[in-house]
Amino acid sequence: MSTTTTTTSSIQRPTASKTSSLRQSTLKKNMSITQTYYLAHKARAKLSREAAQPDHDLRLLVGHANLLDSLMLELADAEREQERWFNQSVRGANSQQERRVQWADEVVQEEDEDDYDSDSSDSDDYDSEDEDIEMSNTPSLPA
Repeated sequence: MSTTTTTTSSIQRPTASKTSSLRQSTLKKNMSITQTYYLAHKARAKLSREAAQPDHDLRLLVGHANLLDSLMLELADAEREQERWFNQSVRGANSQQERRVQWADEVVQEEDEDDYDSDSSDSDDYDSEDEDIEMSNTPSLPA
């Protein structure tokens, strides 16, 4: 009496949902918000174009619709994250330590405006010398 033992090895293949989530996590790490908006715009245009066709290619319709849906969700998440960051930065600015006023011991005086006016009036004299040139009429040539 002999017993034979057989073992079956099952190979787990990634399902479509695991593959798409892996692809989405890779996209999230590599694409900026601007690139995501651009890709969503292109997906929407292709979806609209395919939907306008008299004979729809269901594969393209579903593919573009799913891509657009996932990109819109990603953009909504990014927008919420930006709002959260903005609100935290505003709260942080409001709750900073009280500022202490430090009074100056000396008053620093600036140059008077009269000094500036005298400098500019000197340059005006030079300009007026150029304006004293007499203008003379020159006869025009007949055409």
